[in-house]
Amino acid sequence: MLLSPRLATAIPDGSVQQIALRICSLYLQQEIELDEVCLDRIYLEQPGSRRTTWEWVTGVNYFSAQGDRRWWQDHRIPAGMAFSINSVGHMVKAGKLARVMRDLEEAMETAPEEFTNPNVDSLDKALELAMRTIALASDGPSGKATMLVPLPEDTSDLPKCPIKLPASLAGKNYCEYRGFYHTDYTVPSEYFFPAVDRPMSTRTHELDFSYLFDTAFDNPDFDRVGIGRMIRESSAQPEHTNYKSEKRLRGSETEVEIDDIPRLRHALDQ
Repeated sequence: MLLSPRLATAIPDGSVQQIALRICSLYLQQEIELDEVCLDRIYLEQPGSRRTTWEWVTGVNYFSAQGDRRWWQDHRIPAGMAFSINSVGHMVKAGKLARVMRDLEEAMETAPEEFTNPNVDSLDKALELAMRTIALASDGPSGKATMLVPLPEDTSDLPKCPIKLPASLAGKNYCEYRGFYHTDYTVPSEYFFPAVDRPMSTRTHELDFSYLFDTAFDNPDFDRVGIGRMIRESSAQPEHTNYKSEKRLRGSETEVEIDDIPRLRHALDQ
């Protein structure tokens, strides 16, 4: 977060845009462009000798004071600008771990006095929360910037909804929603125009809920963003091991974009 009275009262112009891109590039340690999805990673390690660890890719999103009373005011924040790093999947898994650790501490009579049970302890509940969040988007000067959409008449191509939706969400599409800005873009270009009302030329984006529940092979975000990818699960090693065994344990799986590996891209193009 960058706190600055001068920045908080500035017009969202090209100068503010350059500051936002620079701050984000310093955080992610890479060059950042407008209207692109930039990702961080977050990890959770389970206590114990096996040191089981999960990894999630997480979205990085821009918020600023300039959003206040503008059409994209859902991304307003006081006093300057900030980048949020959000992972629903991590929140769910961490909540489960916290609850189990609380039960252990109570059994061992070592529990602290204050403990708050997580409100979202499954991805199914996270889907309902995500849909409610979009449904409750604020009414800005040009109406809602994100909105739920009705289910199509033919739902045979949709994966089954994992939960029974409440009456307020019944009949709404649980796989996608719509927005006048792209909720996955880290620094949307639409945020750097002085207009208070939404420009008529602003296009809509079809956005996704299915990463929270769709286990289909062609939906890798269910693993990468939803349930998380287990990247380590090994027993404690004895003190004396041979070099060959130690060397094999050094490697860890890494996921990369094909286009980031020119030799691989070239081989696949042959």
